[in-house]
Amino acid sequence: MEKVNLLKNSFKTCNIDAYLVPSYDEFQNEYSPECLQRLKWLTNFSGSNGLALITKDKNYLFTDGRYLIQAKNQLSDDYLIFNMQDADDIFNKIFSIVSFNFSVGYDPFIFSKGALENFSKLYIRDLTNIKLVPLEGNLIDAIWDRDKNFKTKAPLILDAKYTSETETQKISKLIDKLKADYILITSPESICWLLNIRGNDLKYTPLIMAYCIISKQGDIEIFSDLKKIKSSYPSIKLLPFKDIKCRFLELDNQNKTIQLDHSQTPIWFIDNFQKNNLVIDKNPCILPKSIKNNIEVAGIKYATIQDGIALTKLFSWLEVQINAGEEVTEIDIDKKLSYFKKQNSLFKSKSFETISSFGKNSAIIHYNPYDGYNSKVGTDNLFLLDCGSQYEFGTTDVTRTLCFGAASTPQKLHYTLVLKGLIHLSTLIFPQNTSGSQIDALARQFLWKYFLDYPHGTGHGVGHYLSVHEGPQGINKYNHQELKNNMIITIEPGYYIPEKYGIRIENIVLVKAVDNDKGFLQFETLTLAPIAYNLINTELLIAHEKKWLLSYHQKVNNSLSPFLDDIEKKYLERHLQFYGNLT
Repeated sequence: MEKVNLLKNSFKTCNIDAYLVPSYDEFQNEYSPECLQRLKWLTNFSGSNGLALITKDKNYLFTDGRYLIQAKNQLSDDYLIFNMQDADDIFNKIFSIVSFNFSVGYDPFIFSKGALENFSKLYIRDLTNIKLVPLEGNLIDAIWDRDKNFKTKAPLILDAKYTSETETQKISKLIDKLKADYILITSPESICWLLNIRGNDLKYTPLIMAYCIISKQGDIEIFSDLKKIKSSYPSIKLLPFKDIKCRFLELDNQNKTIQLDHSQTPIWFIDNFQKNNLVIDKNPCILPKSIKNNIEVAGIKYATIQDGIALTKLFSWLEVQINAGEEVTEIDIDKKLSYFKKQNSLFKSKSFETISSFGKNSAIIHYNPYDGYNSKVGTDNLFLLDCGSQYEFGTTDVTRTLCFGAASTPQKLHYTLVLKGLIHLSTLIFPQNTSGSQIDALARQFLWKYFLDYPHGTGHGVGHYLSVHEGPQGINKYNHQELKNNMIITIEPGYYIPEKYGIRIENIVLVKAVDNDKGFLQFETLTLAPIAYNLINTELLIAHEKKWLLSYHQKVNNSLSPFLDDIEKKYLERHLQFYGNLT
């Protein structure tokens, strides 16, 4: 609270009554470099989606259902914690009771226009006495003394054998669609994808923290703290990140038109440019980046095989250790998994911090064993492992729930309902123009019959050696992006009982055309890892679900067995035999 009080001390000077601190940074990243994690520094909340509203006498934190338990564990009692989806509750408890002119300060170099409009729509609404006030400079930066420079090496130039398309080809396509003299791109993911480069500024996501301006003539200016960018593209100029504002204002003085995406770009750029010279349009990199070409799809398929090998080795080892009564902790499992993955020289890093969680910890959706809990894994509860990898040829994300003892009747019921949701959505055939919002309920329907649900989306896009969470596609009730051929997405239903256990099963799938002329799509499951059979209530499975499980494990066995030792092969064979007996 000393940090919070320091922040509040600046309110009078700035003439504000409150201040907004988001979890994201000036690059709009889900995950930020440590030196830009302002919300974590201020509050101790480490979730990837959070927003603090600090007023003179109250402290509020908004987050989504994935992080509510985590927020309660990490924050002191001085905070009121809200599910940000409960807009009415937040509005009534905070803003509807304000009877005087109330000014909320924010950093316009972090918040986008879209984010502010959404905040106003959900929480402030039509209250004319609530004002959002842009401030010069960031109030957290004024009280947080640290080095903000990125001490990183030059980025990797991704080999064309992994991308199939050169940066010259991508830039040419972008320029053809350009609607202004210049385009400003503030998304590091888009910049890395466009230029076929991968960086080191984040621990698990291979990005460079940069902005980019591209002219209609193909001249590229990159604003970053990197010393050099080697590229086959001829017209790249590297400038310090601090120069972006001056360069932007220079273009304005020259009366140039500039295109930008208001949902991603800090509102400072919109407020400081002549309105008639702004062209507001979607980032032209987003959709092409999400639709993988055949080489990228092949790379991701190969990546899932590598992950499947490591996971099968881990599960086989873990079963032997626990059956022998050896002590194994959540962190031990993460380290052993890393050991198996590093046997492959092509493994680059994790794609996010491994969620290795036992018992009540597994109910914390984005649990981190390194935060101080690190429980011993035993036979008296469930173990949930959510992990992913980065390879130059692809990114992975997979979740499995295991039990090393005798599962209870409720545990088997809940696990089977989650599994049925996974299978039902995985086998869906659907027409073109279908969005994730239209099919989200299909994975939840079996839980709903028991008046149960889970507080997160059913799936998210996955990048190609980029972010493990990639848009615009997703499977949740809010995502209206059409699913398109060659998009990569996850299917991951779950169920969680706080202080008891959590269940999630997650596979990566490929959106692909059905082999006919009807214009329909389907999912091809790419993840290759055994699904626990001792948690299933087989009486709840129907014929096509049993058939899917057998077919899936035949593919897992055929794909992974050549790379396993005899004990590991027998581990897979037991799964195959169980599912074979079901049919």
